[in-house]
Amino acid sequence: MLSPNALSPETRLRVNERHVNASIIDGEAIIINLESGLYFSLDRCGAAAWALLAGGHSIAEAAGFLAGACSADVGMVRDSLLSLGSELLERTLVSSTDSSVSAPVAVDLSQFALGAWTAPMLNVYDDMGDVLALDPPLPQVEGSAG
Repeated sequence: MLSPNALSPETRLRVNERHVNASIIDGEAIIINLESGLYFSLDRCGAAAWALLAGGHSIAEAAGFLAGACSADVGMVRDSLLSLGSELLERTLVSSTDSSVSAPVAVDLSQFALGAWTAPMLNVYDDMGDVLALDPPLPQVEGSAG
């Protein structure tokens, strides 16, 4: 695993599936860290970036797709994705690698209302921490035969 400071455009990020659950809902990425109880969101450009990066695309590949879709400078997009990747690593939502373990997933960018490029901002919420930190539910009790 690479340190956050060692991110490069060739870096690929993997979702830490042991303790992170994520979905794209109505063009917004919702990411839950089940260990910390924190949840996160990314909208528009950030959600598209999450879909590409979580789908196995390198930072450079994701920057190319997003720059094309948003008519933006690829260098500016790449720098934004390097910053986002560092924050995702710091929050232990992803881990990094320089190799691809499988072919990247194709992402339909039309599901995101991209428009002009805006740097992704990871929104952090802590209001579910108490709920997720509770003891696991009790096992189901079978009804007694009567």
